[in-house]
Amino acid sequence: MHRPQYQGQFKFVEERDFELSRQVGAGSDVMGMFSIDEPGGLANQEFALMMVKHIVADRGGLKDFVKKGGTLKDLVVPGFELISSATDHQSHLKIQQGRMRSAHAILGAMKEELRLYHHDRDRYKREFETIQHFNPDWGERAKVYVDVYRSTDGSQPSAKSGTTALLALLGALAYVAMALLTGFLQNNTTLAIGGMTFFLSSAFLFGEEWLFMKRHVIQQMGSRDPSGVIWTYPGLSPFRANRVAWHERLVHAIPGGAWMDLLLAPILDPLAVLLAVAGVQGESRKTLHELNTGAKYLIAA
Repeated sequence: MHRPQYQGQFKFVEERDFELSRQVGAGSDVMGMFSIDEPGGLANQEFALMMVKHIVADRGGLKDFVKKGGTLKDLVVPGFELISSATDHQSHLKIQQGRMRSAHAILGAMKEELRLYHHDRDRYKREFETIQHFNPDWGERAKVYVDVYRSTDGSQPSAKSGTTALLALLGALAYVAMALLTGFLQNNTTLAIGGMTFFLSSAFLFGEEWLFMKRHVIQQMGSRDPSGVIWTYPGLSPFRANRVAWHERLVHAIPGGAWMDLLLAPILDPLAVLLAVAGVQGESRKTLHELNTGAKYLIAA
């Protein structure tokens, strides 16, 4: 220990014990989460479900946490900034004042909880009634976490999402117009009817996908990370999961993100459907390996 006066009172264990952390949560009354910014928070959600009150900073997703009944409004303290974010002397002083204000509020909240525990036990217990009905639904904050993770791992946009389905639908309708115009200019009825039929069928596929995601309340059906791993929504049927994987394999073989959904998906997705219907898993060196009961497809280079 660096401070001998605390010898035998505290011990730092450099490992994670999940069972012990749950026991700590179950045996706690109050905990603190003084994050500078928190998209949603994990520990606070878990501990609130174990009836633990939280002293939290008034920042980010912790505001939603309070609104959902995760803790008492009296235990919310002002947020603060990092000293390193100061750009000049004036901003440094302002940040320092904010940090002191937040620290005093945290200390005051702790002291008040201790006072209630020792001198007003009935009110102390009634406070737990507030968090009995806590709703841990993150709502819109879940999307923030997804965006943060994507920005750090460099993954490409979703293989199949509501947005890309609508983009592909618009692209297919544009191709329908182009087919009709080309057939008209060349006086070729076969070309016009054939192109229109093909791209209307393609548009139907994307419309069906968008309705499927809306009906099942899911944001996306799949995505692909830079390593070539294609992730599909766990609730998809094997056929649909394979179809989504083939979409990513064909459409996003060329970098371009959502632009490829607009330009290439109307042309290549019918092929993806045919490959999935035929049960084709790709060439020997580019095989789709089904893992985790359809939750993940890996394309081996």
